[in-house]
Amino acid sequence: MKPVKRKDGWWITDIPESEDCGPYVTKSEAEDDRKGLARTEKNMDKRDFWTCERETQPITPVVLRKHKSGGKLFALLPTEAVDGNIEHCKCYDLSFGGYAAANYVKSMQTSKAATAKESEEILAVLHKLKWNNLKVIKRATAAMHKERKSNDQ
Repeated sequence: MKPVKRKDGWWITDIPESEDCGPYVTKSEAEDDRKGLARTEKNMDKRDFWTCERETQPITPVVLRKHKSGGKLFALLPTEAVDGNIEHCKCYDLSFGGYAAANYVKSMQTSKAATAKESEEILAVLHKLKWNNLKVIKRATAAMHKERKSNDQ
């Protein structure tokens, strides 16, 4: 993207997937908007960049783990209740491609943390399932367990 002088004023040209933008009275106005367009282009896929989505979509913490036996990935959603047992949280397991109830403590004991590279696969699946505002964490806090238990009542 760059500002270009034309007969009717300054224009921003070479905008990805868009028409030229303008006219602007001064080059500095065009340059200022070009910087904003570049910032938007860079952050287009970052959900927290868009304030309207930040306000309407709650952040869901997720713990990404790998089974010690077999190495299949799973995601624990510690604030999401599944059934009448308040010790269970929602879990998405790639080994069978679906949701399950999981005992958080036992799941943590029988697994190890997934690496960032391994996590890409399960995060892509979760995004397809409309879990778009996830915050990857290492371990759930007491407040997260309390939230799940109060939501399950």
